[in-house]
Amino acid sequence: MDLQLSNAVLTATFSNEIPNLVTGTIQLAGAQHVINVELQGNFLSDIAGCSLEIVNHVPKTDNALLAKLHRHQIGTVGEMTASRRITQTLRKSAPPASIVIAPPKGSLKNLLFFEWFNEQRQRVLIHAWHWNLRVSPPRWTLSRAQELAQIKAARLRRKEHLLTRGEG
Repeated sequence: MDLQLSNAVLTATFSNEIPNLVTGTIQLAGAQHVINVELQGNFLSDIAGCSLEIVNHVPKTDNALLAKLHRHQIGTVGEMTASRRITQTLRKSAPPASIVIAPPKGSLKNLLFFEWFNEQRQRVLIHAWHWNLRVSPPRWTLSRAQELAQIKAARLRRKEHLLTRGEG
């Protein structure tokens, strides 16, 4: 099952300051408790070694999502980057409610794209281009070879997830 958190995220922090470990907390709109995240793997090279603070000024409460999401997200990193380039917003990550923060049509935008696979056999996604994002300086760097290995592993996990998501 895929869980799309994007529109429900109010605030979040993620850290990859320790190699092969991503930790964080997510506050979803309408949730009583924060979601704790502990994942094996790394961010991609653009934010590897960094910590991030995320603020969404136009979150939407999704009670169905809240019921499906475990409070402790333990699993493996898929793809986690702050520099995926897009020319149009994704439908599930609808443009913000305010026209004030909408970008000009056809302009390139950097998309924050976070994907992971948890112990509940769920693929969890967070992606948006319109949030406030603060990134720390990196504590370490990911080599090109390490990044390519991580991308390949993420693709294999995604393929396995897509092939087996109806099972178990």
